[in-house]
Amino acid sequence: MEIKLFTNKNRRKHGNKINPAFYWYAVLSGGIILALTAFVFSFYLFQSINTEATVPAGAPGAEAKAVRKERIDKALDYFAERKNISRDIIISPSTLVDPSL
Repeated sequence: MEIKLFTNKNRRKHGNKINPAFYWYAVLSGGIILALTAFVFSFYLFQSINTEATVPAGAPGAEAKAVRKERIDKALDYFAERKNISRDIIISPSTLVDPSL
């Protein structure tokens, strides 16, 4: 008497195999689409930045209109104030912290 427990060929599933080539093509296609989208977006961004107002080379006083003296003075005052604050921080003695408390 022969016992054949695991020889039933009906247990095999023939149509449910995973096809890795399909997923590879899907990932590759998604990467290419993402790269092209990034290229188009960066080109659009470059074009929008490139067309901003520029100062004409031959116009007298155009530099004064593009960069105002008040803005430069305001920026210089800000950095001078930060320099003074940083110097005060460096000069001041550090506080001692007692770890036993």
